Amino acid sequence: MEKHTGTASEVARILNQIQAEYESGTRGLCGLAAGTAKHQFITARMERIGQLHSALGEIVGEDHATALLVATLEDVSHSPDDSPPEL
Repeated sequence: MEKHTGTASEVARILNQIQAEYESGTRGLCGLAAGTAKHQFITARMERIGQLHSALGEIVGEDHATALLVATLEDVSHSPDDSPPEL
């Protein structure tokens, strides 16, 4: 039972990190940086999400990891406190 709890905790930790990386990347869209620096910052966030997705896939399987990733990003995108910046 402990192993299952540890796995659930690891999945929750990864999903929280994915959420944080995504929010950071989207906030980078309206930050003060411009040009290449802004692009590199956002790219780094999205690459990190890819790494986290792979780690999640090792725990729960690729299909389930993808479903969890999509659900997490949809939750973040629809959060009333963090509406996407208007461009």
